[in-house]
Amino acid sequence: MHIIDLATIPDLAIALLLDWTDTNRLIDLPSRPARLEWIGKAYRDWVGNDSDRVNAKFFSSEILKPGGTSYTSVSQHYISAAAARGFLIFLEKLARQFAEDHGSEDDLLRAGLCGGLQQLQHIMMSNGKLLGGDAKESCEHFYILFRSALNHLAVKAEESKQLRYHLRPKIHHLEHLILDHCRQGRNYRYVSCYLGEDMVRLMKRMALRLHPLVCGQRSVEHYALHVCLKWAGLLDD
Repeated sequence: MHIIDLATIPDLAIALLLDWTDTNRLIDLPSRPARLEWIGKAYRDWVGNDSDRVNAKFFSSEILKPGGTSYTSVSQHYISAAAARGFLIFLEKLARQFAEDHGSEDDLLRAGLCGGLQQLQHIMMSNGKLLGGDAKESCEHFYILFRSALNHLAVKAEESKQLRYHLRPKIHHLEHLILDHCRQGRNYRYVSCYLGEDMVRLMKRMALRLHPLVCGQRSVEHYALHVCLKWAGLLDD
């Protein structure tokens, strides 16, 4: 599920690591690099020698770029899809620990953020193509928990002039997978494909170049033009 594994989890991990290491409130060490190293060591102790694990360089200011002028993103070299799935479980455990030990509103939001997404992933991974009644309800419940926490944290970050908790267009795609498929009892692991996710990338490229008022109209025009050229045999298969 690459929308979650390669886009959502890395974005959340970057934001969470920066939030947790801004001060020594949660980790009583004198500097951000030391606090990041503490989290990195805790992760390596937890994950063991699993080959699918996050690159150790990910836990550094050089990669996370605190105070950057754009949202930080990382390549699969640092966190692969397989590593991201395990990393989400670790982040959920750490967020829950911080929430239990400190219990501020932000700590609880981060715990809800990680817990909601992790449980959503668990439901999808532990079920087949069809979801039962309980799984359908739980899926929507945990998505709302995740999305509500994400929205609140994104607003707080914006108010603090921090570029964290990136609300990518792919998250809107994820919402449709939950509301359009899981509500009908379909596991989105079996209905979401790379072509669908690639379409989001192409639509984003178009949207960045167009005014919001005409984006929908231009998208339909491009689609109609493509269909006509395809029908006329002027496009390669």
